[in-house]
Amino acid sequence: MSRKSLYLSAASFKGKTRGKSRGKTPDKRLIEDDYDINDNDISLMKEAFYILDINDAGVINKRDFISVLELMKEDCIIGQRMLQDLSSLEEDITIDIFIRHLQKKRGNKTSKEGIQSVFNLIDNGEGKVTLESLKEMCKEIGESIPDEQIRDALDKLSPDTKCITEDEFMVLMKPNKSR
Repeated sequence: MSRKSLYLSAASFKGKTRGKSRGKTPDKRLIEDDYDINDNDISLMKEAFYILDINDAGVINKRDFISVLELMKEDCIIGQRMLQDLSSLEEDITIDIFIRHLQKKRGNKTSKEGIQSVFNLIDNGEGKVTLESLKEMCKEIGESIPDEQIRDALDKLSPDTKCITEDEFMVLMKPNKSR
C-alpha cells in the first residue's frame, strides 16, 4: 500500500475529507463559517428563528409564520418588511434559508443594491426617509433618540425638504473616501 493511499484511508477513517475545509467535515463546521456576517448578527438571527420555530422542529411552519407577519404589521414595520418575502417560498423555512434571506435583505453596505435594500426597509413607502420613518426605525431597533436630535440631523442633511431621498441616501452611505 502506498504512503498516499495509507494517508487517505487514515484521514477518511477520522472523518476528514480533501478539499477546502481541510479537516472539517460539513457536519462539524459551525453555521457561522458559511455566512459573511458577524457572530453577533448570526446569534440574533438564530434567536429570531427559534422564536418563530414554535414546534422546535428546525423548520418554521408557514401558517404560523404568516400569522406572525400579520401581527408585525402594526408594531414592527421594518421587521415585517424584512421577513415578508419568506412567506412566498415554496420550500420549508430552515435556519439556513432564514439567515441567508435576512443577510440579503439587510444589504451589503458596499454595493449599490445593498444600500438600496437598506433604504427600502426604512423609507416611508413614498421613496423618502422622513422624521416618522426614522423614529419608527429607532423604536424597532431599541434606540431611544429624542425627536429633536433626529429632526436636527434631517435639517443638516436636507434643510429644504426635511427628508432624505434615495439618491441622497446613496451618497450618505458611500464610504468616506468616495464622497
